[in-house]
Amino acid sequence: MDRARAGAILLVVGLLVAAHPVYLDLEPGDTTVEVVAEPADGAVAEDRVTNASSLADSARATLREAVDGDQATRWRGADSAAVVPLIEADYVRLDGQVYRVQVFPAQGLFDRVDTVVSPLVALVGVLAALLGGRTIWDVGATGGDDRAPR
Repeated sequence: MDRARAGAILLVVGLLVAAHPVYLDLEPGDTTVEVVAEPADGAVAEDRVTNASSLADSARATLREAVDGDQATRWRGADSAAVVPLIEADYVRLDGQVYRVQVFPAQGLFDRVDTVVSPLVALVGVLAALLGGRTIWDVGATGGDDRAPR
């Protein structure tokens, strides 16, 4: 493979790697939260209970997912419309049942890896693109692979 073709491949791959947060839909720097909904113990004062019908559709869907499964995981910033109302509501009535809603930040060892790794991967992509571009430029400046620089 000649240097010009190798440089072009390196340039394209570098640009694709540098743009990975766009097409992988990463949220670098954002925090994941876990929403847990458990049936309330005993009687709860009516003024502490929020009706699920008054929540936004995304918050209601998150609540339903937490009730049906063990928990629901969302991005704190990107999914704020689904998370903030549940943070503010201690108890929510859904389908006649009152649930205690808790929202916990999920910051285990691997939950925030994309915050550190993603910028480093993008940096490697940018460096590869620069190296590929420089290789193409060198080949053009020398008039081909076998000729010495002018």
